[in-house]
Amino acid sequence: MTDTPDLTRDPERAPMFRHTNIRDEVYALLRRRILSHEYPPGFRFDLRDLSSRFGISQTPMKEALQRLEMEGLVTIVPRRGTFVATFDTLGMAETYDVRLALERFVSPAVVRNITGADLDALGRLLTRMSDLIHSADANAKLPEYVGLDFDFHCRIVALARNKRMDEIYAQVGGPLQLARVMIDLGTEVYVRFTEVEHAAIFTALEARDADALANALTEHVERAMVRLSAWFARRGPPNGATE
Repeated sequence: MTDTPDLTRDPERAPMFRHTNIRDEVYALLRRRILSHEYPPGFRFDLRDLSSRFGISQTPMKEALQRLEMEGLVTIVPRRGTFVATFDTLGMAETYDVRLALERFVSPAVVRNITGADLDALGRLLTRMSDLIHSADANAKLPEYVGLDFDFHCRIVALARNKRMDEIYAQVGGPLQLARVMIDLGTEVYVRFTEVEHAAIFTALEARDADALANALTEHVERAMVRLSAWFARRGPPNGATE
């Protein structure tokens, strides 16, 4: 397993909780550190140590880790501990299949329910993503870009108005998000492909065309899976992943 990162209580690194909603703040902090690879795959959480370092009780820490487990970013093993999730190539391919099935399934409900306000919100999100990927320090902002990408798809699925579907989709998408952050595809891939594919999805949403939306989502997810598989074929699994 991975050694505990150096989390000293200096102002640059120590979390500053406002104690207004500690549960959400701890969850957001842990999620950010997982996706930034500060807590790499296989890292074992020491609840007592982290709670002490963060200056909080273990209760909000446990609740945050349970939320992260629901997203597929954390694995809780009884009598062994709590770990950042690892992944393998076959598992990712199967997860992409499940993700695609969910997105295609909700397409008719999404186009029935989407409003002008929803479209405006999604459009602003895509603009923010485009600004990030075209910025001078785009490489440093890739984790944020990938997080917004996941949010974009979660918001689309949420338009089906099915809370259980939202939960399943979040659990399916978490490991894929972690894999994309770990794997260096380069900003050019996102500029040339992801941005174009997202534009096609948005156009279908604007037209409220369920078939066009399902087709655009299918093309996007299948191409993403091909890009990830090609990376693995060239370089092998990243740290923490298995064949």
